[in-house]
Amino acid sequence: MSFARDLGYLKEFSKETRVVTKRTSEDMVLRTKRFPLTHTHGERLISSAKSFWLEPLFFDLLKGGRTDSSFDFKDVLYLDTETTGLSRSSGTYVFLVGLGYWEESQYVLEQYFLADLAREKEMLETLLPRLQEKRVLVTYNGKSFDWPLLYNRLRLHGLHEEYSPEYHLDLLQSTRHFFKDSLGSCSLGNVERNLFRVCREDDISGEEIPSRYFQYLSEGDSDLVEPIIKHNQDDILSLTLLLKDLLLKLKGNTERVAYLYERREHLDLAERVYEKIQEPNYEILWRLALLYKKRGAFDKAVPLWQRLLQSEYDLKALVEMAKHYEHREKDYKKAMKMVEIALDRLETRLTWQQLEDLHKRNRRIQRKLEK
Repeated sequence: MSFARDLGYLKEFSKETRVVTKRTSEDMVLRTKRFPLTHTHGERLISSAKSFWLEPLFFDLLKGGRTDSSFDFKDVLYLDTETTGLSRSSGTYVFLVGLGYWEESQYVLEQYFLADLAREKEMLETLLPRLQEKRVLVTYNGKSFDWPLLYNRLRLHGLHEEYSPEYHLDLLQSTRHFFKDSLGSCSLGNVERNLFRVCREDDISGEEIPSRYFQYLSEGDSDLVEPIIKHNQDDILSLTLLLKDLLLKLKGNTERVAYLYERREHLDLAERVYEKIQEPNYEILWRLALLYKKRGAFDKAVPLWQRLLQSEYDLKALVEMAKHYEHREKDYKKAMKMVEIALDRLETRLTWQQLEDLHKRNRRIQRKLEK
């Protein structure tokens, strides 16, 4: 199948961008599009996503893994693929790979398109040098889909040992952490609509892409693949803006950052961030008290539990105070009082197991009082 046909997507999508397309063979096309920093995606300038610094800790918080290295925007390669299906089996092909990266004065988008499945190895060999240039791969659900599938294709052609991402940032989980409450769905389409005001006119749905591609292979009509190329381009641009937004969230949302530190076992850092919050709510005070407890700082934990009990009688704080009086201060009367308050004030709100645990604790403290 010849690629000499006039593919519609070779036209410039915008007057402000320069498109360079070359045929590396009859059946594999590399399309390079260079965006000036004045280019807008939705309501955002592409330049707003440039010039960031990935400190090791923030890199870890974005689930990139532990590292002693720092990275900047020049180390990052954004990747999105289009495939012949959602299965990761050997029968699923990657027919389009989109890559985005920064040069000093522009953003570069490269798209590797396969017009004949028989020439897949050639496309992958052409793609590999670009992958090898960057240290950090950034995807959206790429750890579960894009990269495993691409790796399978490399392995099938004996190319899998030539490249593996040194570091891989999959932004899906971090996006859910920061935006699920406000956005609901964290599909990339919903995220870009709400955050960047991207409105994709006549966009093709992901479900339609495989059948469109197979129809193109059968009929040779380039109009069938032009929307797929544009869809992939928009995904890459949205992914690029999203990484910068997540970094800004990490810097600006102290409560969420502290929670992420805590989940990654950076407990000292979580504690320091919680302590800096000016007007902590109940949840923040509770989590901070637990951090103090974990390192044995009961001189700090106990005042927080007492503070929590001043606003409302809460089972968790009452039980922690009962434990403290029983096991550390050996003041069994105060311990008993905490349990009695819980049984008296909270009985109708407790589960059967919670009530059983309180009565068990009550009996044990009573025995200690009688000795």
